[in-house]
Amino acid sequence: MKINLKAAFRKPLWDSRAMRCKRIVRKMDKDPERFTLQWRNDLISKYSSKMLSGFNINVKVTGIENLGKTGPALLIGNHQDTSDALIVLKALEKISFEKEEKNKIATFVAKHDLKYHNLIRYPLELIDVFFLEQNDFRKSFEIYRDFGKFIKNNKTYGIVFPEGTRNREGNISEFKSASLKIAQKELLPIIPFTINNSVRGLDWTRTEELNTEIIFHKKIPASSFINQSTQALSERVYKIIKSSFIPPLFKVKDMSQVDKQKLKSKEEAYYKRENKRNSRELKQKTKIQNQEIKIKKQEESETQRFIESEKKRKEKTNNKKKDNKE
Repeated sequence: MKINLKAAFRKPLWDSRAMRCKRIVRKMDKDPERFTLQWRNDLISKYSSKMLSGFNINVKVTGIENLGKTGPALLIGNHQDTSDALIVLKALEKISFEKEEKNKIATFVAKHDLKYHNLIRYPLELIDVFFLEQNDFRKSFEIYRDFGKFIKNNKTYGIVFPEGTRNREGNISEFKSASLKIAQKELLPIIPFTINNSVRGLDWTRTEELNTEIIFHKKIPASSFINQSTQALSERVYKIIKSSFIPPLFKVKDMSQVDKQKLKSKEEAYYKRENKRNSRELKQKTKIQNQEIKIKKQEESETQRFIESEKKRKEKTNNKKKDNKE
């Protein structure tokens, strides 16, 4: 089996970058305002470019002028490989070295399984990725709603792959309409995009260069789909994306049963760690509450003793005055 040695030798470097992201996330837990959204986005964009280079992936960008200078906007496209997110970040980089121009900020939604992937979990948290609970429709809709508000308030580019998962069968699967509902509710313009030839993006056995392409189509203003049904809008966007789609020459099998079992084990281990952490926090909180109750009782007891002593003192004083009068 051939191995991409360039990517293999760089893996320790990527692991160190992931650990750096972890340290930054921990610092942000203590001070959320320490690192700006633009700075964090630029860091991950830089790391993404280096990873694409490590896997010998070239990215051709078409239609960059359709993005405009800034958000908010919802970018909706097809999904073939994990490298698609890296390709989008690469495409949103600034195209000149002028100080006034900045990288366009991307905001992603992703399935919650990615929270258990050691290499990409913290980089995702660093750029405020919204994790969807795929088995809980109501919670997923709430996350989509928060996602839409975040895009609108921060003027970012929301990235959505409405197929819901990677499609490696050489076509584009049917779209899930939840993200399109958010565009209608928050009045976000939609920019469809098509990614071609990325199906073997992060394949460690590939040794040749991979030439990928991302095409940004013309913006669909919110005013044009206010009165349109979600299903009709979904079909409209689907047709635009498919119009520039080129089926790959080969197909790649999806995640193996071994990899799925590993992911499941990581998920169980994560929940176990979270339960332990929550249990420790609950014990600590209960301990503090008990201490506070104990201190409060002591204060009340001391106050009561003081009141009783003052009462006895006054009674004694009054009795002495009565005796003197007699």
